[in-house]
Amino acid sequence: MDLLALPPPARGPLHSAPGLAETPRRSRRAPRRTAAPLPTAGEGAEDREALFTLLSHCLGWIEAAEAVEEVLRRFGCLAEAIAAEEAELAALPALGEAGAAALKAVHAAALRIDLRRRDRPVLRDTDAALAYLRDAGALPAEGELCALFLDARHGLVADELVCCAAGAAAPGQVLRRALALRAAAVLLVRGGDPAAVAAEAAMARAIAQAGRVMDVHLADHVVVGRGGHASLRAQGLMEVPGAA
Repeated sequence: MDLLALPPPARGPLHSAPGLAETPRRSRRAPRRTAAPLPTAGEGAEDREALFTLLSHCLGWIEAAEAVEEVLRRFGCLAEAIAAEEAELAALPALGEAGAAALKAVHAAALRIDLRRRDRPVLRDTDAALAYLRDAGALPAEGELCALFLDARHGLVADELVCCAAGAAAPGQVLRRALALRAAAVLLVRGGDPAAVAAEAAMARAIAQAGRVMDVHLADHVVVGRGGHASLRAQGLMEVPGAA
């Protein structure tokens, strides 16, 4: 047989199983999961970025980018979106139930934070701090040390009993807790004999001195008992030697 006499091979599509040749090649591949670009700058850019960061954890990057645009078209801003009913959010095709649940979780957390801030008492001085503890029935018993952690505006962040109240570790425990709470100041109240307030001076000075380095202010150290209360600050017993 003369091989040169054979007709050239057909240049049409390769023969394959029925139906496969008619399917576009790219549709048979698994979809590539590439990173979607971050939301563009412009009006509402901060809301876009916040929504994208949140939704990308539960929807994925590409789906989150689509959901962000749909949410902002429907509600206009992040605040309106998270305040919407969960069913209304879930009805958005790009968002779905998972995205709606994530947005409502953020809304619930925001409400709790706002409520806590609004209900946070402001303790501007020692008298206000003692009044707060009396009203709450939380004055420390004999030997107990209560720490009131305050923010920069004298708002109460937390009030806690110090576990090692009588030990040398108490100053370190108080300051570590203040740093953990991001408190700007701490006011200490010891249950005991107000006449023996001078016995607390060493601890107060240690906390005040270390607190200056850590940017935590010791507002006062008070001893409270049946005979009333005594303030180390008022008696000048908190001054650190060599302090400016």
